[in-house]
Amino acid sequence: MIALRGLDRGSHVLKAELLAADGQVIAASPPVTVYLWHASRRNPHRAP
Repeated sequence: MIALRGLDRGSHVLKAELLAADGQVIAASPPVTVYLWHASRRNPHRAP
């Protein structure tokens, strides 16, 4: 598990790559788009 910190709200594309010792890509995941929404005490029921 890798924790991501300090991301801005909005869409982000995540992709994992497995690298050999020489830096060559051995395997890669397809890109996945995720959407980050920050909850707010002012608008707790606002939809993302």
